[in-house]
Amino acid sequence: MNKMLINALDQLNNLLAAALIIVCAVVGYSYDSMNGTMPTFTIIGLIAGFALAAVVCGLLATLIEIEKHLRKLASGPAIKAD
Repeated sequence: MNKMLINALDQLNNLLAAALIIVCAVVGYSYDSMNGTMPTFTIIGLIAGFALAAVVCGLLATLIEIEKHLRKLASGPAIKAD
């Protein structure tokens, strides 16, 4: 059950990263359209979205990987029959 939840969290982490990038770009675009400026804030929003996704989702991905490695270590070494 825990393994299924970890895999679900891993998939949600990917969706969260995409959503953060898209939301930041849309916020930048809406600021550009209100002020009539060039797409400067859209690009800034994209960059901020990538940075935010890297920090938030990167931390979560690191914790998921640690859990997977701990699960592998807890299962014990594979014994080869010679």
